[in-house]
Amino acid sequence: MTGGNDIMICPRCNRENNNTNNVCYNCGLPLRIAPFMQPQAPMCPNCHNFINIKDKKCRVCNYKIKKKSRVLNIILVSIIMIIAIALVCSVFDYASIKEKSMGNLSAEGRIKYKTNNDIGSVTITGKVVNHSNKSYSYVQITFGLYNSSGEKVGIAIANTLNLSSGETWSYEAVGIAKNVTRVKVEELTGH
Repeated sequence: MTGGNDIMICPRCNRENNNTNNVCYNCGLPLRIAPFMQPQAPMCPNCHNFINIKDKKCRVCNYKIKKKSRVLNIILVSIIMIIAIALVCSVFDYASIKEKSMGNLSAEGRIKYKTNNDIGSVTITGKVVNHSNKSYSYVQITFGLYNSSGEKVGIAIANTLNLSSGETWSYEAVGIAKNVTRVKVEELTGH
């Protein structure tokens, strides 16, 4: 591998290198590892000569070397992220509810529910608003849980204490049931 005390010959491109070089100055091949462990150098697609990774053109035939596009990598990462977000969002189901009122209490907007069929739990989140001029010492919202056949398979309940006039309560109702495909506000009470 050496051509003298101060010179090392590259086994890939046969160029002379200073004996202190760790890599070939011409082709970038590591010179300090066993030849059977040396990686295969990139080759020019036009003339099949070895090329340096940093070269923009082949030194033999002047063929323009195209680098892998970063745009392609960005597109692939973006697609993967979109798929991941879609998978996370698919865990949640949304149900629009008409304003369910009990006097001056109303369940408004959209509710979101998440099912975990492995353990048979359902978590429902949403908001209840006190539109009255009085405070309620206790408020409860009850949901019916239904399967794809329309059968009621359970209930989910959330409650709070001391809902003041004009206040909005962000609830989290939890129920135990499997295969829930629909939720429905059944009762909204307060006193």
